[in-house]
Amino acid sequence: MDRSYESAFALVRPAVGPVSEHLGAFVTSLIAKQYSVAVVYIKTQQAVAFDRWLHKHRIALADLDEGHFARYQRRYSRRRRARHLDTRRRELCVVGQLLHFLREQGMCKWPHSV
Repeated sequence: MDRSYESAFALVRPAVGPVSEHLGAFVTSLIAKQYSVAVVYIKTQQAVAFDRWLHKHRIALADLDEGHFARYQRRYSRRRRARHLDTRRRELCVVGQLLHFLREQGMCKWPHSV
């Protein structure tokens, strides 16, 4: 599949997790921030993968918090499948960006201040 804004939206269509109905708006927000086509496509892939993981682990959107990031990042360690450190950092950044977007939309809770 060629990378385009349309192909990024095509990645979102079959999503079924708790974030799925908000992924299109997330992609639109990335485009509005003038990310390149390639970056939007990659960020969309990572957001869809996170949505799939949430669905698999039955995590509701209202319950989503930073603790889920750590669990998501450790998902490959059990299989001994190494991923490059830069890949993990970029993935964590995208998932954090998605969570921030969802919080701004009022879809999940903000962290409590200590």
